[in-house]
Amino acid sequence: MNEHQKQIIRKLRHFEYKKGALTVFCDAVEYLTINTVLAFDIANIARRRERLDAILKEYDGADAPVFHEVCSGIAQMLNGMPDNFGDYLGEIYMEIDAGKRHSGQFFTPMSVSRLIAKISFAKPDLEKPVITIGEPACGAGGMLMAVLEELLAQGVNYTEKVLIVANDIDRRCVNMCYLQLAFAGAAAVVMQQDTITQNVVGETFITPAFALQFGKFYPIYKGLCKPEEVNDK
Repeated sequence: MNEHQKQIIRKLRHFEYKKGALTVFCDAVEYLTINTVLAFDIANIARRRERLDAILKEYDGADAPVFHEVCSGIAQMLNGMPDNFGDYLGEIYMEIDAGKRHSGQFFTPMSVSRLIAKISFAKPDLEKPVITIGEPACGAGGMLMAVLEELLAQGVNYTEKVLIVANDIDRRCVNMCYLQLAFAGAAAVVMQQDTITQNVVGETFITPAFALQFGKFYPIYKGLCKPEEVNDK
């Protein structure tokens, strides 16, 4: 736990005997996720704004400033990427015992994710016009953070060259993964999807980097062209 994470957890303890740390943490992540999406994606704007209002209505009086402090702390923490990659949200999630106690989730430690990332790419992969990465059980996105870190170390400008499609059945994981990818500057589509049936069961979010390069990445995402067919010059 870094100092940012410790401060966020201390703020979450304010709600321990009210709503519970898990509920407040997930509300804060969702609140930041929707706010990020609304800055550039007008799809479902009315419904998303209603959800923001619903979240804020849960926090009034003395709880309101603490909730906003949690949100601000998360944003400040994630602003440290890509200079300092990490699965910050996933670590907080596990630290407050959310995964183990409620759903049997165990996120891969960042050290293991980094090892897997280092052995996942060969030189021919890095030379492709666009590198595509699929993560069918993304969790909070820790494995993807490690992959982005490795690509950057290999000299790859992943913001312009990498397309990520990530999904998870758990909406909380979708929000955490999306937020970390967005702050890292990755072009990604993150959706709540059943990996087995391929049914999308909830929200689909695109990151700012994807939106800004929509003409390049959308045809690949939809299978209208192959990554090697992209002329990125």
